[in-house]
Amino acid sequence: MSIRYQLMIVMFLVTLVISGAFSLLIYERETTALMRGVDDKLITAATMVGDILPKDYHDTITDAYAVPNQQYVSIVDRFNKLSRTLELQYLWSVLVIDEQIRFTSATATSKELKNGDYASFFALHSNPQAFDGARKVMRPHLSTFHNKWGEGRMVLIPKLDSHGRIYMLGASMGLEDLNGLIRQLIIECVVISLLIMLLLWGVTLLVASQLLKPLREIASIAKRISRGDYGHLPELKHGSQEIHSLYSSIQTMGHAMEEQMRHHESFRMLSHAISTSPVATAIFDRDGSLLYFNNRFKKLAGQTLSTDEPALIDQISLGVSSEMEGLWKQQVVHARMWAAVVEIVNDSGDVENERINITPFQPWQEDKIAILVTLQNITKRRQLEDNLRKEVNFQRVLLDTLPIPVFFKDDNGHYLGCNKAFCLMVGRDEGEIIGNSDQQLFEGNNLQAHQDVDSALFASEGAQDYEAQLLDGQGHERLYHFFKAIFHHIDGRPAGMVGAMVDITDRVLFEGKIMQLNIELENRVKERTQDLETSLERVQKLQGQLMEADKMATLGAMVAGVAHEVNSPLGVSLMASTELSAEIKKFADLFHQEGVSEDEFLHFLRRNQELMDLSVVNLTRAGELLRNFKKLAVDQSVEDERVFCLDEQIKAVVESLSYLFKQRPITMQVECPDRLEIISYPGVVSQIITNLITNAVRHGYDPGESGTIILQASWQSQNQLLIRFSDDGKGMEPDVLERMFDQYFTTKKDAGGTGLGMHIVNNLVTQTLQGTLSCESRPGEGTQFKIRFPTRKIESVQ
Repeated sequence: MSIRYQLMIVMFLVTLVISGAFSLLIYERETTALMRGVDDKLITAATMVGDILPKDYHDTITDAYAVPNQQYVSIVDRFNKLSRTLELQYLWSVLVIDEQIRFTSATATSKELKNGDYASFFALHSNPQAFDGARKVMRPHLSTFHNKWGEGRMVLIPKLDSHGRIYMLGASMGLEDLNGLIRQLIIECVVISLLIMLLLWGVTLLVASQLLKPLREIASIAKRISRGDYGHLPELKHGSQEIHSLYSSIQTMGHAMEEQMRHHESFRMLSHAISTSPVATAIFDRDGSLLYFNNRFKKLAGQTLSTDEPALIDQISLGVSSEMEGLWKQQVVHARMWAAVVEIVNDSGDVENERINITPFQPWQEDKIAILVTLQNITKRRQLEDNLRKEVNFQRVLLDTLPIPVFFKDDNGHYLGCNKAFCLMVGRDEGEIIGNSDQQLFEGNNLQAHQDVDSALFASEGAQDYEAQLLDGQGHERLYHFFKAIFHHIDGRPAGMVGAMVDITDRVLFEGKIMQLNIELENRVKERTQDLETSLERVQKLQGQLMEADKMATLGAMVAGVAHEVNSPLGVSLMASTELSAEIKKFADLFHQEGVSEDEFLHFLRRNQELMDLSVVNLTRAGELLRNFKKLAVDQSVEDERVFCLDEQIKAVVESLSYLFKQRPITMQVECPDRLEIISYPGVVSQIITNLITNAVRHGYDPGESGTIILQASWQSQNQLLIRFSDDGKGMEPDVLERMFDQYFTTKKDAGGTGLGMHIVNNLVTQTLQGTLSCESRPGEGTQFKIRFPTRKIESVQ
């Protein structure tokens, strides 16, 4: 056999090896990429199974009745939706109990539900050996299976519940479509191999006589390419111009294949992230043809879209107004950068806000321009911003409406804010007050006592009230009752104080005048009866003023307590909003600079949802506190008889006085029938309960002493209501019990007691409510009040 034919045979074998190696490489890479995509999809789906299940879901499962059927059906429905969205076969979770595998959730198609051929809750798995691999390694376990539905792939993610039991989250999908793709890939590889072999064989026939020496070099290079080594290839030392041209073509083909494989993997990951993104995304060319769109854009367009037959922009409608519809299309056609907020009606008929962004960019063809269109739903964010703005405005109006001065300081003693009453008292505008200290605002005052009180307040991190003198903005010396409380940072550190001031100068003067009048009246009672009656009228008028002053003092304490309670949820909401803004900016910078991975994108979504939920919960809490306070304030300002729910009125009072129990181990229990509607005076009832609770906390227990206060309400007869109020405090001596309803009698005069609290309660019960009030108490055995008053029960239908 001649050397020519030998060379031809050798070249034939070489070309066969090269084409076969090239085809095998493409087959292995593509099949590996497909299987990796399937595995990533299964692991993501199994992880989402854990996200769908309630927190600590498996901790409470002990038998087939542990989970209500309605909850289980809801979980199955969410699994079905996820399975259809991801085009999976099944999603499930199982729990290992006594070495038995029991279903705790699973998907079910409509046909299976109809035939009953699906896994019910707590049903035994028919093939427990399938879970042995995952139980041994205790990490995500992937495997291929064959069953009556065909060949498939599944993943098992084992976890431990709080009892140390193993439960697993699983997902599976059929491989029929994947096998079809692989078969198609094999055919393509064979065709490519034949074409390459024919090309090389033709070249071999033409230049066989010149390839003897460069044959070894080309064979060596072909082996490198078959191993996937597309790096720097050596220069060809022998051969004709055609051989060198062929070698250059092989080099170019190798580098092109390497670049194509890298771009293919990157495009696959980016395409999956954009396709599942909640942001509607589409790409148009300058002619208005739709080049790409994701699932959410397709849903907004509300029609069948296909990249095989690109739709024109005039054929697409996003459901916005005709004016906005024409405007965004015009920006796309002219390739202009544009952004706007539009309103879109969803499937339920509700109006939602979408932010539309249009961004022209230059794709891989440098002579062409493409236009990126994105729509992001910002309805919830706008609602939260509106609610926060309304709450802040309401709080400001509430503070400015209060007739008593209210102020805020930081932990260094500088003013952060105040209401209008405080500005009038100081004689300066709020802008002149903020940022200054007491030394700069109250010149000529002895402020050392105030500074000592503030230092003690920050040390105790609680609340306090005291009386002190202060020169106002006009230079007049006035006596004020101060109520102060600490508010904290999100990490628990003291951030500053909130305070309220009640001018009690007139009240003290009234008290002195009343005492003087009483002495004079005792000496002149027998001689000047008419003058005594006139004086009594003046005394009664002053008593009413004192009662109003006492109500204002109680209101001031409630304001300080409510402000202290509202500050914490507002601080948390502010922190969550700030962090949410930072997260969005960080994600936008990362997206524009480096791009984002699927894990980073999913983390961004989860983090945003957590911050949104945190803001909603705390704003709801702040709103509830302010509504209770507003209800009490309105009821105490209007003394008309009307229908109201006694249990709700009591709850509002207790919520408003919750600051009394923050720093003291005292428990408040309320026992009242639900929806107890009566006809009476809600403001009077609230004032009575407020005075009883305040009196019990301040007089019934020593500082640091624990105890329980019980308030019970029940019908004594058809038209008479009985309220029992009792505590297990230190009780009262007989002489104190005898005088407790006397005007100006108090055992805490040095601590700011006025002696009007129980006197007001007695007057309200006996005169306004036309009822009776009795008290029983012994030293060391607590105190019990019984209030009976006539009223009518209102029968209401829920």
